[in-house]
Amino acid sequence: SLIEEGVYKHGKYEGFAPLIYNIGDYIEELKSFTDLKIHNNLYSSFISERIIEFVFDVVNNDIDHISKDVCQFIGFGPGITPSSDDFLCGFMIALIYLGKYYDLDLSKVCKFNEDLISQIDLDKKLMSHNLLFHYSKGDSQKMIKNLINSLIYEPTREETCKHIREAISFGDISGTDMVCGVYIGTRIIRLDSFKKNFI
Repeated sequence: SLIEEGVYKHGKYEGFAPLIYNIGDYIEELKSFTDLKIHNNLYSSFISERIIEFVFDVVNNDIDHISKDVCQFIGFGPGITPSSDDFLCGFMIALIYLGKYYDLDLSKVCKFNEDLISQIDLDKKLMSHNLLFHYSKGDSQKMIKNLINSLIYEPTREETCKHIREAISFGDISGTDMVCGVYIGTRIIRLDSFKKNFI
């Protein structure tokens, strides 16, 4: 709920932000914790069906389709690094940090991330592709690491909210889209049906 509130109050709405509030209308496990809503923008309206399909396949462990789903949305959206790429970076890094917290097999988590981006023709000269490569292995900006650690270990609401604001402030829209990816990744890896793949 703190991420939902933080994105609502401090986030940039041009990219993925609206999707974290309405994806629960399609996937029961991801119902919002709050009653907050952000109206879809042109981009989120365009990409929502592809993201819902991706998340649905992840939740249902449909491994064969997941990397194909990624190819359907990667590279789309506003920003120097496209919103879709930033979202996926946040998603992958959340799986690694929460995987460590839940004492899952991190080699399996990293293999899952590797498979996610396996069908993309990664060009490491492109900033967003370079980020995808590093985030898939657990390397990220300090603000994003601080956010996830705060969600796991920080006992005070105020300190966690501070880390959410700092992560959102990264880049222009990038921070918000990465935080949205962290949010979805955190929600999904807490599902027992998903965690069992990494034991």
